[in-house]
Amino acid sequence: MILSYKGSDSCCAKVEELAGQAEERVREEQARNENTTFRDFLKSCHSVLFRPLQIQADKTLTTKGSIANPRSRNAPTFLCPWGDFPTVQLQDFDEVYGLFHPASSDHY
Repeated sequence: MILSYKGSDSCCAKVEELAGQAEERVREEQARNENTTFRDFLKSCHSVLFRPLQIQADKTLTTKGSIANPRSRNAPTFLCPWGDFPTVQLQDFDEVYGLFHPASSDHY
């Protein structure tokens, strides 16, 4: 038995439209959450973290709290040079990169 009522065609069209929109949202969300390679992750971090800093001249858009008192806070009193840092960093990077891309040796 098929039930019908006046306006059922427009109702079905609306349901189909809503279903299509829901499917599109699901596809968009899946594309947004696809696996990201380590290289893509690093590029994203670089583009976000290394943007040039900008001075905000409009005081209404800045924070308004007081500055924290640095007394009684732990802080280094002496910094020493780390001469082999570039070598150690590259070794560590190669190790991490190898964990995410074991078959690839071309990562630069």
